[in-house]
Amino acid sequence: MKSSRRTSPYRLGIVPFVLAALAIGCGGDGGKDGGNPPGAADGVGAGSKGGESVSAATAELYALRNRAKLEADRDSDEGYQAAAVNLEDVVAKEPDGFVDQLNLARVLVFTDRASEAGVHLEAARRLLGTKPAPAELEYIEGIYASRTEDSEGALAHFTRTTEVRPDHLQAWYQKGYAEERLQKFEDAAGSYSRVLELDPQNRAAAYRRVIVLRQLGRTAEAEEAFARFQGLPQEGQPDPEKCDLTQVSLVPMARDRAEPPESRLSWVDVTDSYGGAFAGLRSLHEWTAPNDADVELAFLTEDGATLQRVLAEGGLSGRSALPDRTGYAASDLEVGDIDNDGLADLVIAGPQRAEFWMGRENGRFQPAPRAFPSATALRRFELWDLDHDGDLDVVGLLSSGGSETDPDKGPLVWIRNNGDRTFAPAEPVAFESSKDASEHRRSAEETTQGRTATLGAVDFALHDLDQGNDLDLVVTGPRGTVALVNLRNGTFRPILLSTIGPLDHVRAQDLDNDGAPDLFGVANGAAGTNGASGAQWVRALNLDPHGRVSDFRVGEPLRGALGAPAGDVALEDVDNDGDVDVIVADPTGLACLLNRNGGEFVSGARFEVGENAHTFGISTTDMNNDGNVEVWIGTRLGSRVLEARNEKGYRAWRVRPKGARDNRDAVGLVVEQFQGVSYQSRIVQGARGIRLGLADATPQTLDGLRMRWPQGILQTEAREELVLLVPYEFRPTQDEGLVASCPFLYADGPNGWRFLTDVVGIAPLDEWLPPGAAPYLDPEEYVRIDGSLLEVREGRVRLAITEELRETTYLDRVELIAVRHPAELDLYLDESTRQGAYDPLTVYCVERDQVASPLSVALERSDAVSSGDPLVLASDVDGRYLHGYAPALPQWSGWVERYGIDVVAPVGAGALLLTGRIGWYDSSVSYALHQQGLGWGPLRLEEQGDVLREDLGVPSGMDRTMVALLGETSSEPRKLRLSGQHRFLWDAIRFAPAPEIVSLGGVDAVASAGSGAKDGDHPLASGGVLSIRHLPLVSADLGFHGFSPMRGDRALHEQTYDYDAAQPDDAFGPAWGRATRYGDVRPLLNEHDDEFVVLVAGDQVGLEFEARSGTGTEPSRDDAGQDASSAATRTTYFLRVTGWAKEGSFHNLTGRWIEPLPYRGMVSYPPSVERPGDPDYDAYLETYQTRVVRAD
Repeated sequence: MKSSRRTSPYRLGIVPFVLAALAIGCGGDGGKDGGNPPGAADGVGAGSKGGESVSAATAELYALRNRAKLEADRDSDEGYQAAAVNLEDVVAKEPDGFVDQLNLARVLVFTDRASEAGVHLEAARRLLGTKPAPAELEYIEGIYASRTEDSEGALAHFTRTTEVRPDHLQAWYQKGYAEERLQKFEDAAGSYSRVLELDPQNRAAAYRRVIVLRQLGRTAEAEEAFARFQGLPQEGQPDPEKCDLTQVSLVPMARDRAEPPESRLSWVDVTDSYGGAFAGLRSLHEWTAPNDADVELAFLTEDGATLQRVLAEGGLSGRSALPDRTGYAASDLEVGDIDNDGLADLVIAGPQRAEFWMGRENGRFQPAPRAFPSATALRRFELWDLDHDGDLDVVGLLSSGGSETDPDKGPLVWIRNNGDRTFAPAEPVAFESSKDASEHRRSAEETTQGRTATLGAVDFALHDLDQGNDLDLVVTGPRGTVALVNLRNGTFRPILLSTIGPLDHVRAQDLDNDGAPDLFGVANGAAGTNGASGAQWVRALNLDPHGRVSDFRVGEPLRGALGAPAGDVALEDVDNDGDVDVIVADPTGLACLLNRNGGEFVSGARFEVGENAHTFGISTTDMNNDGNVEVWIGTRLGSRVLEARNEKGYRAWRVRPKGARDNRDAVGLVVEQFQGVSYQSRIVQGARGIRLGLADATPQTLDGLRMRWPQGILQTEAREELVLLVPYEFRPTQDEGLVASCPFLYADGPNGWRFLTDVVGIAPLDEWLPPGAAPYLDPEEYVRIDGSLLEVREGRVRLAITEELRETTYLDRVELIAVRHPAELDLYLDESTRQGAYDPLTVYCVERDQVASPLSVALERSDAVSSGDPLVLASDVDGRYLHGYAPALPQWSGWVERYGIDVVAPVGAGALLLTGRIGWYDSSVSYALHQQGLGWGPLRLEEQGDVLREDLGVPSGMDRTMVALLGETSSEPRKLRLSGQHRFLWDAIRFAPAPEIVSLGGVDAVASAGSGAKDGDHPLASGGVLSIRHLPLVSADLGFHGFSPMRGDRALHEQTYDYDAAQPDDAFGPAWGRATRYGDVRPLLNEHDDEFVVLVAGDQVGLEFEARSGTGTEPSRDDAGQDASSAATRTTYFLRVTGWAKEGSFHNLTGRWIEPLPYRGMVSYPPSVERPGDPDYDAYLETYQTRVVRAD
């Protein structure tokens, strides 16, 4: 499902941002040279003033262009269709825009309207006149020619593209593919070789080269090439078709027209309003207590940590120091919800030790004496969830400075939060292995340079540098500045940023408002690290705003002079105009650099403290919530509080998010603000969220927000949903929703489409497992569907399997088996995770009127989640669930302490029928538990202390029925106990006499091809007949469904989903790679043959089965109902599903990519051995696996 069921702001007529910092022009070429397309506005230099008005007509054109851009960037069929509609409006209003015509062609070629792109490509050519065609136009013309099966034309265009862009990967690949289609195999081999020169790890080109070498008869060379192909990494592969040349460009508006009018800045000393000056300020942080408008303030001084409260009407209500901290000089303090209880906690560290102070409901703090190992000594640190397990870890610099020679013992350390209010010993941040480095084309010298640069580190910053939905680091010191890119396996890739050089301070935020993080640093010269005189500021912009997984590149740095030395640096929108400005503490006071024109800085107002001030610390707040930033500075002359005022009265507002179940402060959340032609993105770095400048707007006039939560969930808040409980402060709570579960199964029943369950839950791929644990790779299960849930329409029954979560599904086979049986019987199968292994379909036949509720039900835990009568909750299948477990820590969602449910079975009970579901978890939870030495124990069935069944398994999906045989029946009631550690929700706990067990794989009748069950009639010992029919799959269509709204209580996992109300806006970016193309996929689902239907987030495969028995010799009969001559029978369906699913959580190492495809018989995933190729399989890949998808 999706996290946010709200309508995307892009679909509400919102005017999203204009990336005026990009010189887009005729696409990427013009941008790199700073050129503009015909008719585009000229750029404006750093000193330009804002304020020139934009006409209503121009504003509407930009609104349409921006909506098209954002729709196309979704990289889905529905997104391209919506983008085309917007761009058609643009070219109707302004047909002479080269970029608009090209953009419309760009999106059309990726829809089923590709043939219409030619008209707009011709228009773009005409508008160019005699000017040479840019690479973008040639490339899109090549794609269009390919779509229209003009291979000769495609080759000509791709050839000209490579002439303009000789180092363009995709252009060379497409050129080779066109040559291959024209059977120019020698030329194709050369083109693919050129791709491999540019990118030796390119799997697509390596594979195609193998194919053409085989066509040329160069068998030995082909086999050698194939062996190399098998060794190439799956991750980080570029798309072979979509690239910078296919991305929709934005017609650039001059920066001075996109920015608000400049508002002169001044500083006002408000120190007296906050209790007067005090000595030795080192660190300061603010937060707001739950349901409280008052601001809390914690600051660290030379004499210890002090707490204060700011009343809503302004001013401090009192100052109090933490007790029992005498004789200890701390160097840094951070505020954050360490234990995820909704209350702010304190972490204080210094050269002697680190301390953890737990927040309490009364606003006080209680020390936890043994939270940190005794040797933990830090000089600076921050709180981030670096390992993505749901709690905040400590990332910091050792007081000792670490080893001066060994990079593996450098000063940068990571202290893991154990999740139980204790922390692990500090460990150095680990680097990638030499093998990993070589696989990513990194030389030993590059890796060594990056590792060495971390020695003697003096500062660091964190952000998602490569846009990979994880946290990366930038570390700086006397040996240089290095990016540490998170590889998601506990190690980091060091990338030396040689153009930046050594720094004393480094910070990361989006400085040019293009959606990608940039860097700002200060080098102090002779007093600092770089040996030069004076101080210098350095700004380095991310070169790839679209993100490159496991890569990070910066452009040529921009530099400027500062007073030396700089004692501290802070990034904040000081003048509230929507750009991040810079505040620098220098020897005599406070300097300000105002951001103009997207990352170009000019000097702003200074504040002089005094000649001997030696300002050494900066903290920013908005204590009175008036929208103006306050800067708290520590100096030798006493600490001061300054408020920034701007003459036009621009103000900011605060977004203060709250995580739903873990990382309650939402540290690492990226917030994007859309406001007309302006756009901002910021990462949350602390307990009170972020400030966003509004200029002359208000929260009520914003278009909306988009939030990317650390778990990868995307959530949108449209304008009308920005409800402010506190003026100018928005407090969004993360919309809860499954991040990983399994694809959903819906049925078309008498009342329309209905959610049934989720499937493929027994076959997770590449989930994180504790060391030594073996993966479970069984790809098959059966699902029981009561006949009343399916309606026969025009002789067919319909099902739908949808992918609505952060995962990828590989669907190999579906079969629907109809079993007609006496009406007095109910047929069950054991729908637990114990089924599978290609077992035949085995059903348990019980008489309906003999199914009985327990005589009594009692819960072991007095603090269990359930509050109603356990016997009433467990007696019937009615959607009311029994929760026998006690609450656990939210970041361990799905795990609970072992608990018991005592049930008394009626006399004669021979089988236990358990109907229910479990609260699914993902790999991040498994990882967090492993840190604590915890895991899941089995669901155990006991009788008065004796173990009847050591492991019953778990329900393989939502609302499934598990069957457990009890052995010999008893003439007395039996006292049983169910005990487990999963979050089980039991809809019904019932009993039946010993059932008649029938294996439908052994019926002596004609077998359905490839099935474990056979058509025919099976007599029952109890009388009556089971009539088995395989219903032919007559239609299977893959397409876009969207994301169904959740109904019910998600917090208790008691939700269902509304199929008919699905929305197109996606909560999860899909995995990268090639999925199955939309359309008819029935040939892929008839056999278990590794020819998958690959679904990504938002996809659906609609299934239709012929409901007639089709014998032609018996009365017309409907297997969904009964004969006209007999009302004594009913039908139960059994859906056989073969396939796998792969979640996309942080700790699933291949979760961000579709490849590698699984296959039958593999012993591990990713497979240790590549699936052997064959012509049929190769044809399947080329015919069906052609839809390229990319993460958002």
